Amino acid sequence: MTKTILLLLNKVLTSNASSQHLLAKYYNKSFRIIFPVFSISAVVEKNGSLGLYEQNEVDSTIKIPLSSLNYLINQDKLAIIKQIEINGDKNFGLFLLELLSKLNWNIIDHDKIPGSKILVNFFIKLNEQLQLVATNAAHSITEYLLYETEDLVTQYEMNDFCREVDELNNRADILKARINLLLNA
Repeated sequence: MTKTILLLLNKVLTSNASSQHLLAKYYNKSFRIIFPVFSISAVVEKNGSLGLYEQNEVDSTIKIPLSSLNYLINQDKLAIIKQIEINGDKNFGLFLLELLSKLNWNIIDHDKIPGSKILVNFFIKLNEQLQLVATNAAHSITEYLLYETEDLVTQYEMNDFCREVDELNNRADILKARINLLLNA
């Protein structure tokens, strides 16, 4: 099954020359994509095509859990982004997701590759989800950072706070001195 998938991917990459050229820049990088039913391991060849990779260690692992298929029912974009797990070289993994999401899968001649019709339909649906992840990942990360940075204070707010704490300490010292004077009098 892995060889058929790689054959399909290489056929699609051949028809998407710019994507293949971009992938060639990652020559000799290996990856594993783990789907709920199967996984595929490949290495980027010099020309940007994908070769079979049978070693255990890979540069990037992308795990797409079965629960991510929930998107077809509830359309929760952020939930999908949170469910896809990338280990190892995260930049390469994100690049790979984005590249795969932009491939045109409709160019494959189904009659020439046995069993490819089901796989291509699967990849077309997966491609839709990868497009969603790739386009929304940047937006979601930006939104998350904006939300999280609202909790951070600026340097000016921090300086004001420190100045007010110093004033409070000075007042406390003055009050303490007055109390000591009254007690000693």
